[in-house]
Amino acid sequence: MSKSANPIIDFHMHPGPAWLPTERRLHLNSKIDELFKKLIRDMDEAGIDLAVTMLLDDDWFDSEAGIRLMQLYNELGWGRRLILCAMFDVFRTFETDIVFERIRNAAALGVRGIKVHPVLQRITNHDFPVLLSLSHEAESLGMFVIIHSFNDNIHSSTNIGLDIASHIVTEINTPIIIAHAGGIDFSRTVYLAKQYPQIMIDLSFFFELNSILDLDNLLKWGLCTLGPDRFLFGSDHPSCPVITYKKTVTDSLTRIGASDSDIAKIMGGNAKRILGITL
Repeated sequence: MSKSANPIIDFHMHPGPAWLPTERRLHLNSKIDELFKKLIRDMDEAGIDLAVTMLLDDDWFDSEAGIRLMQLYNELGWGRRLILCAMFDVFRTFETDIVFERIRNAAALGVRGIKVHPVLQRITNHDFPVLLSLSHEAESLGMFVIIHSFNDNIHSSTNIGLDIASHIVTEINTPIIIAHAGGIDFSRTVYLAKQYPQIMIDLSFFFELNSILDLDNLLKWGLCTLGPDRFLFGSDHPSCPVITYKKTVTDSLTRIGASDSDIAKIMGGNAKRILGITL
């Protein structure tokens, strides 16, 4: 763990191998404790005090697997290091009650957030009314909403993650975290956040665009536009190994002239505020 007076919080980590077909079936893994223990070892090596951890397997809370996971979470003390955020399958309107029940089960077991991944979940604009209902349910349970928004396709004129955020943000007040900062649509993400104060920008995976964008200047513009209170450090570990990605982000913030207090906010202080925790 970090020995700094300012805790380091990674708002975007994953258990298990960086291979989505495996990650989406983790509830079937009989050695799930080993995967989470490795994640915590990786956090220790990188000096990460706390991590928001994604559960991209939508079957966790449709079975006894979720109960088993949360038993381990409590028995092994993972709650001191991990905040869980779960993904729930997006059904059409006639099956929404099933999803609500799963969200309520997860919240009762200690899950703090819901993840929306329009690519994995094959979300279209026809699902937006259901997503709004799910977001209202999350808000009523005190949960935050994380929306995958990464786009690196210069030939695409749409970013469905940002479209979803635009659709739900006018209706709910719970924190909405734009994961991966919108990718090449960073400017749209910043303008959306400028209009709606409940939106936060998660910088995970964003610096993988360094070969095609001047990310230092983009981030400097973003900080000048929004201020440091609206950005969250995230890595997307293990796809972006946190031990190197953390240095990439802090080096960029230093190069653009961010103050030590601003860096401390981005690297953990803002997350503490959003999560309502003390460390």
